[in-house]
Amino acid sequence: MQILIAVMVIGTIHFHSLHRLVSFEWNKNTFQYCYFMPLVIGILIWMRRREFVSMPSGPQWLGFIPLLIGCFFLLLGEFGGEFFSLYLSIWFMILGLSWTQFGWRKLKIILFPLVLLLATFPPPRFFYVRITSAVQLISARIAAQILEFLQIPVFRQGNVLDLGLTRFEVIEAYYDLRFLIPIVIAALIFVYVFRARLWKRVLVLGLAVPLGLAMNGVRIAVLALLANTHPNEGVAGWVHDALGWMMFFIAIGVLLGVIFFLPGRQRLEHERQDAVRHMEPDAGVLGLNPATPEWRVPLPYVMAVSVLAGVFFFLQYRGHTADLFPQIRSLDTFPTRIGSWQGDRIFLDAEMLQELDLSDYVQLDFTNGQGEGIDFYLAWYRSQSKGESIHTPETCLRGSGWRFMSSQAISVDVSGDVGSPVRLNRTVLQNGEQQSLMYFWFQCRGRRLVNAYELKFFNFWDKLIQRRTDGALVRLMTPVYSKETNVEAEQRLQAFLANVLPVLDTYLPE
Repeated sequence: MQILIAVMVIGTIHFHSLHRLVSFEWNKNTFQYCYFMPLVIGILIWMRRREFVSMPSGPQWLGFIPLLIGCFFLLLGEFGGEFFSLYLSIWFMILGLSWTQFGWRKLKIILFPLVLLLATFPPPRFFYVRITSAVQLISARIAAQILEFLQIPVFRQGNVLDLGLTRFEVIEAYYDLRFLIPIVIAALIFVYVFRARLWKRVLVLGLAVPLGLAMNGVRIAVLALLANTHPNEGVAGWVHDALGWMMFFIAIGVLLGVIFFLPGRQRLEHERQDAVRHMEPDAGVLGLNPATPEWRVPLPYVMAVSVLAGVFFFLQYRGHTADLFPQIRSLDTFPTRIGSWQGDRIFLDAEMLQELDLSDYVQLDFTNGQGEGIDFYLAWYRSQSKGESIHTPETCLRGSGWRFMSSQAISVDVSGDVGSPVRLNRTVLQNGEQQSLMYFWFQCRGRRLVNAYELKFFNFWDKLIQRRTDGALVRLMTPVYSKETNVEAEQRLQAFLANVLPVLDTYLPE
């Protein structure tokens, strides 16, 4: 009954989050493996059922620690507009309720399956894009080395392989993480189920990521070779999937081989028996009689459920009361001439506007008397909620082919600006032969923020205290021309920054 109550409470609080997780997040190609994870977790718990049922419960107040962390992530997700925080909240609430109900000694029996539940939560988009970009680059490098070893001429530029007849680009559509993540999960399960020697378990865990990357590199090399030999036909989608599954099963076979066959075949049966003994503990561990069921509801569990109920009603109250939505001047009136700079408006297409989901924007291509250019972009969001928040340049520009060579938060002294020094993000970008320098920051309710973590936290805090989540992304970007240095390009950006800041202050609210 207590487990049913816990499921109902968490399901009620996180109904919309769970619905999005299953129907939207898991439906993405990279995370379709998540549909099998509840079955895998259920099997792992079932394998420990005798030990779990026989162990007496010892409810503990320490369970309130993860429970309160779960409540914090719930508020952070609801008010900060980040779904990953809501997913983490689900996990911490499950951990907290289980701890208050069963106690740590009993909880440890099923702790690994609960930890494995974290693998069903896709990471935040800005973090996922960074990982994907890194995996694409490593996979392209491995594929190029394989082709060179086979004496096939190839030129690699970033994640693009040039084989002469065709240029093969390693992009997200080739599912770089679709098989890598399950390989890592499989390695964790093997180490848990098969109690091999410590050095072998460490070896299996250490091999998982390099092996997955190597198999993906082999797959990319084969796909690039097929694309080069059939330049007019392309490579069918089923070939991508078939090669991916083939590499996946090869990787799984290698990991199992390390566990069972590396020390010698004579140890195979011994390790199987170890695994069985691990899953089916003897009477000495469990006691001669199973634990007598206790129908008394423990006080820590009652208080934990009460806290969650209070948080739920608080969110219901906040959801039915009005927030503040400051109005700004239309960005259509943003001046096209700033100092000595003359700008031409750039308009985004309907598909891009739908993806960004912004309230207003202006993009201008400024040039000065010397023909030097600066791309200015200002995106305004009337409010930021779950799935509707500012898109960071790290997410958008990486998707359009730009590589982030370096990025750091700096402070720039701007004469005449009351907020000087101006805190912003300085980024060096590369796209083919073109290098550019970019300044950007998030201007939110009187603050200049430089990364997505600050953005999410202050969205949460200001939503809680001020009932506001409005904000803007400000981006300045200039090419580094062939006859100039990064220092000269940066001087140009800073000169433009000094001119545009007073204008921004007349549009963006405090």
